[in-house]
Amino acid sequence: MSDSVDEHRQLAKRYSGMYDEELLKLAAEYDDLTDTAQLVLRDELQRRKLDLPTPPADPADEDHTGGEPISLDLDISPDGNVLIGNFQSPEQAAIAYWALEIAGIPAKIVRPQSGPSPTPRLQVAPEDAERAQQVLSQPASAEAMDQYEAAKETGDFETPDCPVCGTPDPLLESADPVNEWFCESCGHQWKDAQSAVT
Repeated sequence: MSDSVDEHRQLAKRYSGMYDEELLKLAAEYDDLTDTAQLVLRDELQRRKLDLPTPPADPADEDHTGGEPISLDLDISPDGNVLIGNFQSPEQAAIAYWALEIAGIPAKIVRPQSGPSPTPRLQVAPEDAERAQQVLSQPASAEAMDQYEAAKETGDFETPDCPVCGTPDPLLESADPVNEWFCESCGHQWKDAQSAVT
């Protein structure tokens, strides 16, 4: 008797002794099963008039951050940090930013001026890159959406462009008593006007 026939017989006996819930749980891991195990599982589910659960959509095709699908590709930035995602809009990047912040992963939204991907991206430390991909492969949580909405209302994402060279997203060096900014591109330093402080 061949190994395939023997495996089929053993699996059929095993699956027939399982509860419906156990079979459905196994069916959720359908793609990880051998071809023989998939065949036997389909037969057993059909015998019990149970439907094979539809697999979730490919994470790369899902909307994880409240907008169009995103790419979770990684690139290395010039400073050695990791750039993740190619977001369709600043809003989508901001929602992803909050998802990472809630997960305890420090991130920064980067808006490239030019290059192969001028869309907003997130910058994370190399040691956080894999975890960031995992977080962003899930749909955005209600908490991330709430944080995004609250930040949008208070203007937390409005950072100035450098008044000298126009580079976006300067480094905030101090916020007491007013915001003090530093442009990493040209070295210019400036402070917000005193009237901007509330």
